[in-house]
Amino acid sequence: MPTIKRNAPCPCGSGHKYKKCHGAPATEEQKKRFAQLQAAFHSLPAFEFKPASDRRPKNAFRRLADRIVKGWKRVTGGANA
Repeated sequence: MPTIKRNAPCPCGSGHKYKKCHGAPATEEQKKRFAQLQAAFHSLPAFEFKPASDRRPKNAFRRLADRIVKGWKRVTGGANA
């Protein structure tokens, strides 16, 4: 795998330099935020999706989306992002 130089364009296609995009080390705030999101994700109850038994699959997706939003609000304190 070739090495990406710091001043080269980032391979993600953002248009930024690699050092400002994916080459930048994570800050303590970013590490803390990631740990919070990871903990919230693992604390969510298991969601079992059974499209064959659910007469309205849209309802199952809506319930899953509601659980994700509730978990996000719990982590962020209700802030939208």
